[in-house]
Amino acid sequence: GREGVEALVDGLCERAAQFAERIQHEGFTVLNEVAFNQVLVVCEAPEETAATLSALQSSGECWCGAGKWRDTPLIRVSICSWVTDETDIERTVAAFVEARKAAKPA
Repeated sequence: GREGVEALVDGLCERAAQFAERIQHEGFTVLNEVAFNQVLVVCEAPEETAATLSALQSSGECWCGAGKWRDTPLIRVSICSWVTDETDIERTVAAFVEARKAAKPA
């Protein structure tokens, strides 16, 4: 019913806000005001963002899409499952950090 839908939407919003806070703490930039379940993430340079997304998708830990904001390549994160919890967010942030490391030249 109504309360269930409200709880679902609130949970998605909370997880997206948690992800945005944690990913920024790790040195990524969030481009949007997180108002629902979408988080737009970039690295320091467009090339690093693209390489990080590629490494992230290859890792299989999570899947994120590519996008652009004012001609800037970005990683689009959608928190869209009711079962996503705080542990999942932490695992995803860790996957982003590892993907960024893998994307940087040695």
